[in-house]
Amino acid sequence: MKNFKIDKKQLDSIKYANYVIDLTKEADRFDAAISTFAENCLPTAKDWLKEHAGELSLKKFLNFKAEEQIKENGGILCNEEVKQAIIAKTIETYENVKTASTVIRDALNRPKLPMIEKDGTTTLDRSQIERLAELSATYFVDAAKLEEYHALIMAVRTAQDAAAKFETENGLRQFSDGKTKIDFHTEFGNGINAPHFIDMKDFFKNYPDDGRNWVQAFGRYFLTK
Repeated sequence: MKNFKIDKKQLDSIKYANYVIDLTKEADRFDAAISTFAENCLPTAKDWLKEHAGELSLKKFLNFKAEEQIKENGGILCNEEVKQAIIAKTIETYENVKTASTVIRDALNRPKLPMIEKDGTTTLDRSQIERLAELSATYFVDAAKLEEYHALIMAVRTAQDAAAKFETENGLRQFSDGKTKIDFHTEFGNGINAPHFIDMKDFFKNYPDDGRNWVQAFGRYFLTK
């Protein structure tokens, strides 16, 4: 018992493992969303995403680009077929990236991993996964108090073991476990007012020091010839 020590810093290994999985999936979803943006010729720089990676902002950006293309093709004089092709392409692009836009926006609003940018492309910093998972899965306990409680419990257990040995050696039932019911015998002691059967834990709680009760409960085990 002298060597019993508790670390105040504890790691929930299951929570840690689950968080690593969660963060890895988050990074995978984000990178897939970024790839979708790139495949549809949309910027993937962090500052641009902060401004445009949202449903309304994205629609506004795509409509602006469509208007620019129409102007480049003559504005109000733009061929109707060309104009409709530009509009169709704009709609198609939005449909292609709207889900990815939500993923990116969620990551921007509720970041689980820090974002980094490399060569104009944004990604989540996977090098931080294990550190953040450990931080999330770590908790702290009052080690001194828990060690104190352990010492008290072990003292009780030691006493219970000693009592159980004594009971065995003297032919008593196992009262030390606190579960056995005591059957009172009025021929021992003064026949106190008590239930005929009582749980051991209740006996110790209600009659810890009354010798009459102890005689009534245990006297028959200590009769002399």
